[in-house]
Amino acid sequence: ALCSFYEPPGFFIKDEGHTSGWLKEGFGEQEARELGDNRIVCCGMTIAEMNAAFEYLELMCENLIRINARGLVDQGIHNHLLHRKKLKSSYVYDYPETPALNLGLLPPGKLELNAEGLVVNGSGRVVNAIHQYFPHREQMARCLEQITIP
Repeated sequence: ALCSFYEPPGFFIKDEGHTSGWLKEGFGEQEARELGDNRIVCCGMTIAEMNAAFEYLELMCENLIRINARGLVDQGIHNHLLHRKKLKSSYVYDYPETPALNLGLLPPGKLELNAEGLVVNGSGRVVNAIHQYFPHREQMARCLEQITIP
């Protein structure tokens, strides 16, 4: 299966200019409107078994060529593929269960840390990977100290 990770709860395609813009650019206004009520799936962290990765890359490349992409449209394609169920096997982790957090859209002060200063998901479990932590670098300082080897 190909595994992806939602942006934090409350972030929908219709409300986020980048993702909706990339969908419009790649698939047209109607597709962006039809997928608008879906939550955003970040393409910055995606993991997969080999066959699922090959399938995903083939579909991604076909769409990039079709669009004649000249910029960041990959997240639009990613959301199209996942929300339209174009992949044979995929799974999108939700915030309470996710082993990987996308923090780019998370508002300042909303990052959750445990008593040791490590980043946790919605159910309090320490996450294995963090994407786009720079908006939270002050809050992440303690976590980075914990995981950095002296």
